[in-house]
Amino acid sequence: MPQLLRHQIALFGATGASGLQFLKQAHKLNYEVHVFVRSKLKLLDILPEYDYHTLDSNQRIFEGDILNLFQLNAFFFESEKQTGRKFDNVVLTIGNTKMFGTDDEMKICSIGTENIMKALKDRFYSKSNDGVRILAVSSMGVGDSKFHSRLSLRIMSRLFLSQLLADKEIQENLIRNSGFPFVIIRPGKLTNGPKTGRYLVSQILTGGWVSREDLAHFLISCLDDSRFLFQATSIAYDGG
Repeated sequence: MPQLLRHQIALFGATGASGLQFLKQAHKLNYEVHVFVRSKLKLLDILPEYDYHTLDSNQRIFEGDILNLFQLNAFFFESEKQTGRKFDNVVLTIGNTKMFGTDDEMKICSIGTENIMKALKDRFYSKSNDGVRILAVSSMGVGDSKFHSRLSLRIMSRLFLSQLLADKEIQENLIRNSGFPFVIIRPGKLTNGPKTGRYLVSQILTGGWVSREDLAHFLISCLDDSRFLFQATSIAYDGG
């Protein structure tokens, strides 16, 4: 009986709190994860030393800037050269936590995602349902989810998060229009709580919160589960 290939995953945003949780859980499942980060040193600071050196010794950490299309193409080329096959999943946990910054900094999600989509097309990735799958973390309050959000959440988003959500809105549209199979995940307020495996997944959640570990747990499930393909769905705890 032929041996099933492990998932081969390209992860963007591994030094963020949500990306780190995904990396840890995928690593425990022995998935082949290649990370593209701006700083290897930052990843070393936050990742357990054994996990970091396992990744680094296998040349699975690529240092670069997602605003640089040449570096992204090099990342995909080198990863394919090492393993002899293409990625079956691309996971985007990139985000901007700054309230103010340069134009590029405030549009890191949309510009970075546009470059990643271009690199995938440059590397001739298949757009069929059994080709590469894009899993992207967005936010409640983006897209049609804002019409289901509580009034208090809509007011807060408009007052304090308008630029960040606008960037996510463009990112979602780029993914939808890319032609690649995708799942967009819109979590509620993210916490550092434990993984429970008990959360709601729906397109009409009104708000709430969810731990980053449970967000990562759901992302892992989407590597194989096709129920949410070509959808944007929200995730939060019941009663949140």
